[in-house]
Amino acid sequence: MAMANTNLTVEQITIKGLQQSIREVFKLPTNVTFLATTDRFNLSATIKATLSDKINYPMVFLSITDFNITESGEGYPAKTLLRHGVYGHKNDSLTVTRIPIIPVTMTFEVTFLTDSVHQSLEIVNHWMFASVKNSLNMSITFDDHTFDIPVTMEKNLTTPAKDMSVDIPNMYELVGTLNVKGYFSPSVPYEELPQVTLVHTFKARPGLTFDDLSNVITNNGIPNVVDSNTSSKVLPITADSPAAEHITFEIKL
Repeated sequence: MAMANTNLTVEQITIKGLQQSIREVFKLPTNVTFLATTDRFNLSATIKATLSDKINYPMVFLSITDFNITESGEGYPAKTLLRHGVYGHKNDSLTVTRIPIIPVTMTFEVTFLTDSVHQSLEIVNHWMFASVKNSLNMSITFDDHTFDIPVTMEKNLTTPAKDMSVDIPNMYELVGTLNVKGYFSPSVPYEELPQVTLVHTFKARPGLTFDDLSNVITNNGIPNVVDSNTSSKVLPITADSPAAEHITFEIKL
C-alpha cells in the first residue's frame, strides 16, 4: 500500500495507511475507528442505537498506547536520520526538499467487537495467519520518497473480562497489539522544510585528501561524490585514499 500526501506528516500518513491495511486484511465492511478512549462498549452502544439494526459487524477500534524512539541497533541512529533526512522531489534543476525524520516505534491496541461467536473465530483466524505472514507491513509515500513500514502483530488475541456492574451490549471482544516501526517528520508547512542545493562543485587544492572532502560532504548532508570528468563514477572517500590535486567534484544527491 502506498499513500502520498504532503499536507500530512509522515506519521499521520502512516496511521491512515494502517487503518486501511487493517480493513483490507480483515475484510472489514466499515472503516477502522480511531479511538482516544478505552470506553469501546459505550461507543458501540451509541453507534448501534443510532444505526438501529443497520450496524455492520465486526466493529474495529484503534488506539495508540505508546511512542518510543526506535533503538539505533534496529536501523540508522535517530540523530543521523534527523541530520541527513531523506530527499523528496526536485523543486527545480538546482534544489531538492530535505525532509528531516526520526525513527519512532508506535504501539497500537486494536479491538474487534462482534455479536457472533462464528465471526469472532474468523477474526482470530485472520489475525493468526496475518501475524505469521506479516500481512500488515506497508509502504507509504511522502513527497516522492517511499518509506517501508514494518508492522509486528503480537501472536495472541485476548478476551478481556467484562464489567458486569454496568449495562453494556452483549458482544464478543478481542484485543490485540501492533508495533509499527515508522517515522516522524516535522509538523510544519511543507514549504518550510529545508531546501538543499542539488549540485555542488569543489576545486580541490593541492594536498587536499579525500578524507578532508568527505568531512565537507558529511557536514552538508550529501551522500555521494561524482567526478565531473568521469560522468557518474562514484569516487571512494576513505582515510587512506591518495591526495586529490586540482580536481573538480560535483556533489549530487
